[in-house]
Amino acid sequence: MNAPHERRTRQRIVTVQAGQPRFWLVWGGQRLELQDLSLEGFAVSASTPPGSDQPFEFVIEHEGDTSIVSGRAQVVNYLARAGAGLAGCRFVELFGEGEAALSRWLAGHVIACSALPLREEDAARIVAGPSII
Repeated sequence: MNAPHERRTRQRIVTVQAGQPRFWLVWGGQRLELQDLSLEGFAVSASTPPGSDQPFEFVIEHEGDTSIVSGRAQVVNYLARAGAGLAGCRFVELFGEGEAALSRWLAGHVIACSALPLREEDAARIVAGPSII
C-alpha cells in the first residue's frame, strides 16, 4: 500500500488544544470540527466522500474569536476510515482579509500549544514554513 502523498507545502497545524477543538468549519448547514488547518487548506471528518467536482463556500470559526475566515475550497482527497472518513480540502479563494486572519489565528494557536516559549515571529515562520508532517 502506498503512503499518502503530501499535497500541502505549508505546515499542517493540528487544531485541538488540551483535548478541545479550537477551529470549526461551517459548511452545508453543519458546524464541523476541523482536524487540521494550514494556509493552504484543511481536513475535516466526513462520513461519506463529499463531492469534489466543484468548489464550495465555507466559513471557518476560531473558538473564542468573533471574527471569521470565509472563502471557497475544493475537496482534493478522501481517506475512508472506520466511523468517519477524512476529507482533505484546498483553498481556492479566501475572501477579504482571510489569509492575514488565518495566519494570525494559526500563529497564536502554535504559541498556545507549544511546550517551549515561542516568539510571535517564530510561530509565524512555523505556520508559513514547509510541511514537516
